Amino acid sequence: MLNFPDILFFDLEVHPKSQKILEYGVMLNGNEYRGNQRLKFEDFTKTARVLCGHNIIAHDLPILKKNNLPHSFFEYSTIDTLYLSVLLFPQKPY
Repeated sequence: MLNFPDILFFDLEVHPKSQKILEYGVMLNGNEYRGNQRLKFEDFTKTARVLCGHNIIAHDLPILKKNNLPHSFFEYSTIDTLYLSVLLFPQKPY
């Protein structure tokens, strides 16, 4: 397995109408969590230095802000793969 130290890969499953977080999916340093417990998600974020996910800038991060994650979470550098997909798949950018 590839190991990307300090990069937190994550995705949220969110109810389309209520915007309530239904599930967190997260991987950091080979450890994974998938479930609906916010505190377990937050535990993963404590040692991260970079956040990575698909459409996290326009979607996931604003939802997490509404859910009052610690301010320090939003100070990490981010990699949003939405913008990379345009380069990798120019025929199907979105």
